[in-house]
Amino acid sequence: MYPSDICFAFGVFRLFPAQQRLLRNGTPVAVGGRAMDILLALIEQAGQVVDRETLTNRAWPTTVVEDSNLRAQVAALRRALGDTGSRQEGAQPLIATVSGRGYRFTGVVSRDSGTTATALPVAMERLRAETSPPSSVARIRGNLPVRLTRMVGRTEAVFAIAGKLRDRRFVTITGPGGIGKTTVALAVASSLAGSYPDGVFHVDFAPLTDPRLLPGALAAALGIAPGNVAPEVAIGHHVENRRMLIVFDCCEHVLDASSFLAESLLKQSPGLHLIATSREPLRADGEQVYRLAPLTSPPPDVEPSAEQALAYPAVQLFVERVTANHHQFELTDPEAPLVADICRRLDGIALAIELGAGRVDAFGIHGLATLLDDRFRLLMLGRRTASPRHRTLAAMLDWSYQSLPERQQVLLRRLALFPGTFAFDAVRAVAGSTIDEGGLIFLLADLVGKSLVSADVAGPVPRYRLLHITRAYALDRLNDAGETREVARFAARHLLTLLKQHAHTAGKEVNGSAAHSSPIAWEIDNVRAMLDWAWSDDADASLALELTAATVPLWSTLSLFGECSRWVDRALATDPHTTLTRSSLDSALQLELWRARAAALTHRDGGGEAMRAAWQEVFVRAEQINDMERQVQALWGVWAAQRNAGDYGSAFETARRAALLAAHTGNAAHVALSDRILGTTHMYRGEFEEAQSRLKSSIEYYSTVEPVKRIGELQFDQLVVARAFDAQVLMLQGDMEEALAAAASNLDDALATDHLPTVVYALAQGACPVALYTGNAEIAERYVAMLLHDTSQAGLEAWHEVAQLFAGMLAVLRDGSTVGLPVLKAALEAVAPIGQGPIYSLAQMAYCDALSRSGDVANARIAVDAALKRASRSDEAWTILELLRIKSEVLFQDPALHPEVARAAAEARLLSALAIARRNGAGLWASRCADSLIRLAHAREPSALPLTDSES
Repeated sequence: MYPSDICFAFGVFRLFPAQQRLLRNGTPVAVGGRAMDILLALIEQAGQVVDRETLTNRAWPTTVVEDSNLRAQVAALRRALGDTGSRQEGAQPLIATVSGRGYRFTGVVSRDSGTTATALPVAMERLRAETSPPSSVARIRGNLPVRLTRMVGRTEAVFAIAGKLRDRRFVTITGPGGIGKTTVALAVASSLAGSYPDGVFHVDFAPLTDPRLLPGALAAALGIAPGNVAPEVAIGHHVENRRMLIVFDCCEHVLDASSFLAESLLKQSPGLHLIATSREPLRADGEQVYRLAPLTSPPPDVEPSAEQALAYPAVQLFVERVTANHHQFELTDPEAPLVADICRRLDGIALAIELGAGRVDAFGIHGLATLLDDRFRLLMLGRRTASPRHRTLAAMLDWSYQSLPERQQVLLRRLALFPGTFAFDAVRAVAGSTIDEGGLIFLLADLVGKSLVSADVAGPVPRYRLLHITRAYALDRLNDAGETREVARFAARHLLTLLKQHAHTAGKEVNGSAAHSSPIAWEIDNVRAMLDWAWSDDADASLALELTAATVPLWSTLSLFGECSRWVDRALATDPHTTLTRSSLDSALQLELWRARAAALTHRDGGGEAMRAAWQEVFVRAEQINDMERQVQALWGVWAAQRNAGDYGSAFETARRAALLAAHTGNAAHVALSDRILGTTHMYRGEFEEAQSRLKSSIEYYSTVEPVKRIGELQFDQLVVARAFDAQVLMLQGDMEEALAAAASNLDDALATDHLPTVVYALAQGACPVALYTGNAEIAERYVAMLLHDTSQAGLEAWHEVAQLFAGMLAVLRDGSTVGLPVLKAALEAVAPIGQGPIYSLAQMAYCDALSRSGDVANARIAVDAALKRASRSDEAWTILELLRIKSEVLFQDPALHPEVARAAAEARLLSALAIARRNGAGLWASRCADSLIRLAHAREPSALPLTDSES
């Protein structure tokens, strides 16, 4: 059991375990009891892997349940947390699946006490009222400045600091410049004014350059008249035996003097309480530190509406400050994502947001968002009444930068090259050789302490980063020092080392969410920045090429195929005679670049000619250097392009070439791959026994391979792929229940990998077609929704077109021909120019059947004749029997034929198709032919009994 005053904080969430209550930005979130137990178990071991058994025992302590129960609760928990962006490029889920082991909570969790869950809502309401600008200012003894604007988004912070102050007497609020430390400190002092009969006082140390002046400034703030005694003595007599609260504001440049003065006052007067604001702790005796977090903004993976955006404090502040200048301003839905992006890029820093909002009058929302791409954020003017250091962001940062020792200035500006988080190795790489490692550790610690570098120590390796506005300022200082090119080369070489290390283990150690949480995935923003720099006009093209080639395994691991294409295309377009040395474009490197391009096109182009040509180029180059592994892989790629284009005759020949080559190599993995593609092609040729035999052989081999090694460079878990097609074969053979169970089990295994391309493959080639052709609309709807979501979120264009085909088929199954036909027709028309592969054929058959059932005989005849012609031309035997059945149904309805003639012709065709289907083991098509014969019998004599299977 947890004490009632314990609260776990992570991001915009606050969790009160004793009350089983989860808040998001102060709003309750519905979470079931078992999901709450799982969340607590994960948070208690944040950053560590919690195995499935531990989680199951926590949620079901007295019951034995299946793994699917745990997966369902984790899925519900992810929805409650809004954790739906885990598969987006570069995204980091709060709950990560660790393949084969369990789950890990990746968020940064802090634990707080002194606040009861039951008292919090009441206290927050009180503070909301207290922190709004009063209509009539109440009399407070002391010298607190009167607030002219409402404080936004800091109610919880004020309440927490007030609680700490009551317990410990001395709290220092730390954080970056402009984050709102003074605002919060004054709000705390104002809210507690009634508790201090001798007054609350504020003293601003910012104007003081000489630490010896602090006592005099404090004496003046307390209203102590100058006398014959030293200010320190006069202050001691004044505060003795009094109950008062003093705010020491802006202590970072006079830390030692502030610390000494604070300790002296607290020792002299037990009734004195003290709040200090500083960019780093005072390190005084009795000090309690509260690090003020940035104002939260909507996450980058959503496009919020205006109402949704206004639930976040950063957006609230921005809109309030814009409204102060334009009372008619109202945030609209189209503008909400722009404002959210502006607030994110300003790091949730209150001052930056206020200054940005102050320029909407000149540039508008769209203009401001555009200008923030440049250094404009450092030039925005603030209020004329603000302190000089807060009138512009540049002035605020100058205040911090100029107060640093020279070596800290050098390190800060060099770290600005990293837009993302970085580890200590990166610090060492850019620092140069003039600073020893011990000294470097202390320099970095000082920058963290001064809130100029943020530290995340929750994971196994500490990660650091600069706030965007700090980084922009420091980059300018780096350019001013003339160090950019040299330091960028240091950073690029460091990343190159990390990328090569990752390339050595890619596909062998990590995949799925483990890949997204691996050290190289954390470097993704830094890699992008270094690629941009390396390909810039004044950079080194040889380094750019080497860096581009080294990133290929990273893009593949994280399923960022579009990004891979952009960089590889740029590298392949480079002219080696003008910009590169001959060694830079050796045969092996050219091969790897072409392979990367082909792999990216596989996900983005589908069955296009560009994909086939790219894989053919890979084969030729692999053959030239006798790279057998790449040759087999290239033949797989050529086969996939031919298959996706509906060219099954060529696909069969390519699969046979792959089988011969695999047998020649004697490599079991190559043989298993060739068995899989040959078995799949047998399925398309209507040879189901041969298909099943080859697929079973492939499944048998891949079942012995570790899950993380089954993906490798072939982009999908090969066991999942083989089982997806095996489920299709079961479906075509008529084993519908077994096929549905096999497809569902295979999808569960794919989801456990948390590897997006594998999940997509399991859905598109197994779960979706089987659910649709078994007629299970409820299950099909879930599968199709998953496929649409995953492919749209990850930008997998070719797969998303496939998902649209399934959506059209689902519309017909669920809503009937009248409603569903237009949806399916539109999907077919969109896909036809791109590629007409097997899934297109399934959708086309569904379209022809729906037209026939709708009674649109003319269009049904045109559609089915075109489909039959295409199937015959492409050696697509697996669909011809179903198309012949539909043709018979259309023939029976043909108004141009005498009814008896039409019936006889239709029955003859159906009986012929039924016989062939039974002979070939095509149980699905045989069952459908039998159903059509029964319908024809009813049409001939409605009172007749239905035919038995043997009679038909």
